Amino acid sequence: MTNHAPDYPAGFSAHNGLLFVYHGTEPHKIADLELQLSKGANSITLTSATTPPSANAVNPKLSSYFEEMGNGDGILENGEWLMVYADNCYDSSGASSEPRGKVLVWQPQDSVTKLEVPLKDTTGYVLKDAASGEILQQGTIPFIPATH
Repeated sequence: MTNHAPDYPAGFSAHNGLLFVYHGTEPHKIADLELQLSKGANSITLTSATTPPSANAVNPKLSSYFEEMGNGDGILENGEWLMVYADNCYDSSGASSEPRGKVLVWQPQDSVTKLEVPLKDTTGYVLKDAASGEILQQGTIPFIPATH
């Protein structure tokens, strides 16, 4: 907890991230969706084809950042959920530098940009259909822990 490196116990796996619930009327292909996340000067763009890092991913089974939580047909329709997984997390509550606390991380494979968002902080986002250019939703998300 004194650094910004993950210290996972053996067998640790997490399914952290963002959950969007779609309430629109027009269906959108998951393959056409693009999510831009930003925090300060850092931003990353994720798609269904963006590859999570294999070396440090919290969930080794993670092969895509996006998962449709619905009928699984690859099309986001009214009432379905889009899960956007974080690829890493750590607790730096005892660190002397920022970010401090429990942090979610997105750093796609081969990307030099890392987006770190501490819990109880916010991140900006733009979710759009890249094929049509339509912005489905945008704003800021407060990172407040949720359990189910």
